[in-house]
Amino acid sequence: MVWPWPKTPSSHDPVDWVLELGRFDYQRWQKGWVDLFNSHRLVHNARKIQKIVVSKEGDGAFVVVDVDTL
Repeated sequence: MVWPWPKTPSSHDPVDWVLELGRFDYQRWQKGWVDLFNSHRLVHNARKIQKIVVSKEGDGAFVVVDVDTL
């Protein structure tokens, strides 16, 4: 899994996005999230699960979540 990000809040075109975190590496990803939450204050994080789908084999899934962050 990789996680592309918009360069700015107005970068809506994926052509302009950047790859901040490459393939999953627990320690690197943990450091990235810890640094983010240590340098910013989350005012609210309202989430509403819209849909959950699990594969027939039970080995994969995805969820659609409406996230309102400030």
